[in-house]
Amino acid sequence: MYMKDAMMCLAFWGLAVMLVAGCGEKAAGADSRKEEEGKEEYECFRDPTMENGVWLLSPKDGRRVPLEVFRLGKGTADPVWDLCQWNNRHDLAGVTPEETAYGTTFSNGVHTFARDADGVLTMILDASKEYDTPRTDGPWPHMLVQSSFGGIPLKGLKRLELTFDERILSVENRMGDAFDPARHTAQALFYFSIADRNPASAWNNKSIWLGVAAWDWRGGLTRQPEVSFDKGTATYIYQMASEKTFSGADLTDRKWSTCHVDVLKAVEEAVSALKKQGEFTDAVRDDFSLSEMNFGWEMPGTFYGALQVRGFSLKTDRKVDET
Repeated sequence: MYMKDAMMCLAFWGLAVMLVAGCGEKAAGADSRKEEEGKEEYECFRDPTMENGVWLLSPKDGRRVPLEVFRLGKGTADPVWDLCQWNNRHDLAGVTPEETAYGTTFSNGVHTFARDADGVLTMILDASKEYDTPRTDGPWPHMLVQSSFGGIPLKGLKRLELTFDERILSVENRMGDAFDPARHTAQALFYFSIADRNPASAWNNKSIWLGVAAWDWRGGLTRQPEVSFDKGTATYIYQMASEKTFSGADLTDRKWSTCHVDVLKAVEEAVSALKKQGEFTDAVRDDFSLSEMNFGWEMPGTFYGALQVRGFSLKTDRKVDET
């Protein structure tokens, strides 16, 4: 049930002004054989390894308020990524970076965000320091990285493939017998937002949250696709089966697992599922544009979690001008 609730706080940053100039650059190190076959690749993520760092946002959920830049690599340009610490009392603002086993590390002794020289991101959220008592209602702590595209139209694309690696180093329930599965969990999530941009459609400008990866402490990876509705944002959510996107991996075995998603096919599946709900009844895949993404931790319960991700890539078959 928290897959639905978890999106409520994310609606506020939905129209963030930060842009990732997508699909305009030929993928660095593109396979020469593919080039010879006329199958050039274009990378939609600008700065996919976060060489230029991230904007740290205010913990106050509701507005995108940048506080400072966390420099993670050698880049000096403005970051195209945000680090969200929604509803966290232990603010990361003002911490001095240190070099640790995780690389360039920003930590306040409770929460940690780091990147090493190979582009591996480490995200540690210790919600046991955020809750005085087990949560009964209301908001919960986050550590999410987000970015917004200007709008990548899907029309005409033959390929749009997302890949990244992920592993959970540690996750602990620190509430003992007070744990209530109806209220409490820890979740590692990855979402896109897709919007219907067909001006002739009754659903023009309405969006869908497309969940391409989800791990939940209560059950691990999701086994079946799920459709839910977030009343707070009046937005439908289509959650893919994460066991399929991760090929049945166990993210808690400390081994790297690769998430691979055919985004075009996923959008088709999402639209088909929502038509059964009486939504987007006249929509087709080509009506949609990819607009936003986010990934990381959400903890509606008193948990400690350490997550690592690397190798973000969103490749398409041709250069796309954002709308």
